[in-house]
Amino acid sequence: MSSKLVIGTSQLAMARRLVKLDERSLYETLGMQSLGLENPFEVRRARGRAAFSLKAGFAEKKGRSLFKRWSKQLRKAICKEWKYCERAEQYERDFDGLIKELVPVVAAALALTKAVIGLVIVVCVLLFRYGLRRFCRCPP
Repeated sequence: MSSKLVIGTSQLAMARRLVKLDERSLYETLGMQSLGLENPFEVRRARGRAAFSLKAGFAEKKGRSLFKRWSKQLRKAICKEWKYCERAEQYERDFDGLIKELVPVVAAALALTKAVIGLVIVVCVLLFRYGLRRFCRCPP
């Protein structure tokens, strides 16, 4: 992780909006972004105007599939290399701080660049919602 990916205020605001979505919507957003639909909030507004056509549930399934496929890489990078369990208390009440630190870890683990920062942020929010202590199997 030689060049650390830094997120700006607009990306942090996006993470704050995403964390309010339910799990299904987060996976759907991940699936849509993996298909190149960059801004999930724009896509949701456009949906009613038939701006594009996706089979019902396709984006959510795609998002779940991607997350499952990436889980091993994410667990290695976050839990073992970044040592989340040792840092857990530091981030328990600091969502913004966690996202700022987690984005470059996730981007490096998945070999993703700033060009797809939205997708990286969605993955980080999903990890947050799932619970990083649970994901990393941290001791109580």
